[in-house]
Amino acid sequence: MIFAAIDWAEESHLVIVLDQSGEVLERARIKHEAWDLAHLDHLLTSSYPGEEIHVAIESHDGLLLDRLLRLGVQVYGLNPKSAERVRERFTPAGLKDDDRDTWSMAEFIRTSYQHLRPMKPDSPATLALREWVALREQLVQERTTHMQRLRSHLVCWHPHVLGAATNLTYSWVLDLLEAFPTADAFAELSYNQADTWAQGRRMRSLTRDRLGVAAMAPSPTRESSRNQAHAMEVRYRVRAIRALGEELNQVEKAMEQAVADHPDAFIFQSLPSGGTVTVSAMLAGFGDDRDRWNGHEEVAARWGLAPITIQSGKYRSVRRRRACNTTLHQAWVWFAFHTIRKEGSWAREDYQSKRKGGMTHYTALRGIGDRWVKIAYRCWQDRNPYDEQLHQKRRAERMAPRNKK
Repeated sequence: MIFAAIDWAEESHLVIVLDQSGEVLERARIKHEAWDLAHLDHLLTSSYPGEEIHVAIESHDGLLLDRLLRLGVQVYGLNPKSAERVRERFTPAGLKDDDRDTWSMAEFIRTSYQHLRPMKPDSPATLALREWVALREQLVQERTTHMQRLRSHLVCWHPHVLGAATNLTYSWVLDLLEAFPTADAFAELSYNQADTWAQGRRMRSLTRDRLGVAAMAPSPTRESSRNQAHAMEVRYRVRAIRALGEELNQVEKAMEQAVADHPDAFIFQSLPSGGTVTVSAMLAGFGDDRDRWNGHEEVAARWGLAPITIQSGKYRSVRRRRACNTTLHQAWVWFAFHTIRKEGSWAREDYQSKRKGGMTHYTALRGIGDRWVKIAYRCWQDRNPYDEQLHQKRRAERMAPRNKK
């Protein structure tokens, strides 16, 4: 039995291989290039034929991890905090270097591999969905950044337009800002001109009236020397928001096709409020390996829905779990929010009960999300769609008072 650890880096990776007694067999520096990565394959497999190989790595994604999973070795992904705690077991003085980090991970796997679950490669459908979900999250964050900076600029230099154009994702709002990027340009419009400009655009009559009234307000500044720079900034933000919106539309179409091709899609589509984005996040989060999790408690903990209880002696504290997958956390919170809006749903009743008990809005939502994870996990394990009537029936049976003998 062979144990190895890889300290991932941008340019090169340090590899240390131990035998079953802890003796160092190999210590090599592998560049992040195709030729050297092929040498890593040879180092881990051909050099030790017939041996069971266990490999620890801190990275949870990327080309290096894909190669290791395809090699057929047992791969264990350690998060940065766990890797730091492993190093502290052997170096309490706080010393740190690549060699020490790599050796401590290899030694940890050698002594504790039987308590860990190795990673398994997911299906191509799940891997594709996972990349689409990650890409969409990045694009949404970039668009949000541009929208926040644009709004901040408008608040300072073009406040009148915000009286009528509150949502910066609307097409007519972007058209308006591109046509009249400064307060001076906007103030030159009359009510009739603003109404004429709004013709043919998807705007409610009340919004058109509000736009005309805002256009009649005097400009807050007549310092025209700044207008050219202001116009350039506004138009740059508008182009960026539009481009990102178009990319998001393309990504969501690809996600819709990827969900249609996934064999487990019917499970999560059966849940209430299961849109394409939500179902994609759920499929990417659960994966394909039914043995990956110890139970729904671990799933909810990793996604930040289960609370942390800290207890020592008489001290006891329950806190929100922040070290989690934020993308999946947000997806489940939004999912829980949509389910509590349905009249007659158990989620709505449970939410109202939690709120009456003194919970805050988001704490109650995380509690509802925790319950939904438990339900989804059971459906995923059994490969059965969600049945609302069956769940309501079983919930009523659990809540019914029991007859005393």
